[in-house]
Amino acid sequence: MLRMLRLQGKALDTADQQGLTPLHTAARGGHISAVDFLLRHAKTLLNRQDRHGRTALWWSTYSFQDRVTQRLLQEKDVEVNTFGTCGMSTSLHHLARRKDTTVLAWFLSQPSLNPNLRGDSQSPLCLAIQQGNTAVVRLLLTHTKTQINAMDNYSESPLLLATKEGHRDMVQLLVWQGDRLQINQLNCPDEETALCVAIRHGRLDMLEALLGHPQINIDVINRWGETALLLAVRREDPAMVSRLLQGPNLPCILVLPAEVAQSRKNRDMARLIQEAMKQKGHCDYSSWNQGSCNWD
Repeated sequence: MLRMLRLQGKALDTADQQGLTPLHTAARGGHISAVDFLLRHAKTLLNRQDRHGRTALWWSTYSFQDRVTQRLLQEKDVEVNTFGTCGMSTSLHHLARRKDTTVLAWFLSQPSLNPNLRGDSQSPLCLAIQQGNTAVVRLLLTHTKTQINAMDNYSESPLLLATKEGHRDMVQLLVWQGDRLQINQLNCPDEETALCVAIRHGRLDMLEALLGHPQINIDVINRWGETALLLAVRREDPAMVSRLLQGPNLPCILVLPAEVAQSRKNRDMARLIQEAMKQKGHCDYSSWNQGSCNWD
């Protein structure tokens, strides 16, 4: 039918009232032969947008038409960063929701791709974390342009979001980024690090993963003047207190957590902190040890 219309001199680049062209319709429906014909004989349709900003490529990724997507990506002038539906999403956002990463790999190989565009307030990386797509997160992190510390419109970084959502494997992937990751970054609303968020949610496994970063600072103070150790003491979580006091990077702020542990008559936590003060040669150890350990 398309061949016949072309032979009759009919225009192939017409659009309906919604701005949809034949290429939009063919891409949305997965009609690969029609897509190929239109690309060869009506090239101006490639990046044409409908009334809501959606291109043929946007429609193909939205509709899971992978063969069409592959064909469209073969065009060197194809626009891969188009926002559709009033700025809600790009093709990369569609792919971030999927478990399969084959098409995502095609997109990440496009030189003009911007992997950090926010659709509906989220970057593709944050969206993949929220969706629990570990394979997608892993692949997005391989792209050199992916901004792994960029906050979304809710002032949450990818690391903080992964910690809050309870995705330990994603937290580990981010920690493995080394210097590329701002491990001590504060989220804006609560001015807390991911370490504090892990403690608030009682996630010892998250705590373990975060402490594996060489630049972790245990003594960062949140909006309420709490360090990670003080927060763990107030939660009366001896396992987390013990873990924070292990390793080469002992907390510097120990006296206040020790006093809080003592005031709550938690002997185990108080003794753990006391031993840490002794090990660190803390300047306040002797006076606190002599005057503050009266449990009666």
